[in-house]
Amino acid sequence: MPCASRTRQRRLLGLTAWAVALLPATALHAQVAGAPVDASTDQPDRTTAATAPAEPGPRYILAMAMLHAPVFPGAASSANKVRPAFSFQLGRWTVSTSRAVDLGGLQVHQTGPGASTVLRETEQWQTGLSFRVHSGRNSADDPALAGLPDIPASLEARLSASLRLAAGWSASTAWTQDLGHPRHGARISTTLGWSGTVAEGWRARAGLGLEAANGNFMRTHFGVPSAAALPGSRPAYTPGAGWVSASLGGSLQYRVSPHWIVTTSATYGRLAGPAASSPLTQRAGAFSTLVGLAYVNKGN
Repeated sequence: MPCASRTRQRRLLGLTAWAVALLPATALHAQVAGAPVDASTDQPDRTTAATAPAEPGPRYILAMAMLHAPVFPGAASSANKVRPAFSFQLGRWTVSTSRAVDLGGLQVHQTGPGASTVLRETEQWQTGLSFRVHSGRNSADDPALAGLPDIPASLEARLSASLRLAAGWSASTAWTQDLGHPRHGARISTTLGWSGTVAEGWRARAGLGLEAANGNFMRTHFGVPSAAALPGSRPAYTPGAGWVSASLGGSLQYRVSPHWIVTTSATYGRLAGPAASSPLTQRAGAFSTLVGLAYVNKGN
């Protein structure tokens, strides 16, 4: 087993190196026109966007967040976690954690967390590519997972497209594929969101999201192999492709000073389709909340 673990680690490191090597080549062919799309942040003046000078320096976010969320999707219990978050953007390049954009309010590329770049951008459309390492799942995380195979950490690729709509609205869709373990499947998500300034120093967001996945993803994350079945409490389960979840959420941000932002948010997520029918799902619907403090440098 140690040898197999080292083999998986070498494979993951190799894929990560491949992804980092690929990004510069992709960025060289990117065509950019206008401002980056992000409905969660301050939007540029479109009348001057075409002639505005480039940002003089890097932009970054350093943040700390307290998150209350289910232990795993469908878990009966939730846990409190304190996590650091960061985002660093220079030109079309962004390296960030998943919570950094929510906390910092920077106008950054909506290509997803991890290492990302914009592939093409117009006045209304933006497409992007990102790579990130997801943490997987450990059977020791919760008693309900005891005896199930662990889901190892792996490298994911995410291809996204965003459309800027009127009056602060935007729509986006993304395809995410596990590269480190391709048999663990892929999923597709779509989001409709709104953001806007509600008072001086205050900004609000709201969004509705839907996610579906192929059979490999469903079996990896919500299936129960025969060897891990428990008579009377956890039957074997082999789901197919279908809906994973729906979510509705919102957030409120207050700019304390030019560099400091306080954010609070709440999201209600509900598993659907084969995910909701899984023997692992103890509670289909649950709230997640977040409170965070971020230091923002816009590179001015």
